Amino acid sequence: MWAHLQIDKVTIENIYKTLHDKAKEFNHPWSIAELFLTKDDIAWLKTWFKCLTPDKLLLTRLDDEAFVSFRQMFGSALICAAAEICREESREDSVWPAIRTLFDNCPDILNEL
Repeated sequence: MWAHLQIDKVTIENIYKTLHDKAKEFNHPWSIAELFLTKDDIAWLKTWFKCLTPDKLLLTRLDDEAFVSFRQMFGSALICAAAEICREESREDSVWPAIRTLFDNCPDILNEL
């Protein structure tokens, strides 16, 4: 889904726009599972989170719609990554340790949010 994006230059806006555009294709409420993310998509997203810096989180306007804050975009990307990581790497009673691995290399970014 994001493989065409250069990981060291992509912003949260680019990631969110890809999700937003995909969501527009659905004519019904949808779930992360319906995105059919591949292992490569998940690996790409994990790598992006590990390279995350504050300058990659922006405030933007999409398609003349209401503003979408970086927190909303970040939350969308995080939910997407977390759902897939938990599906593959965690048990029902301990999801946070699996999700936390997204931020192993960038603990300061959590303070920015």
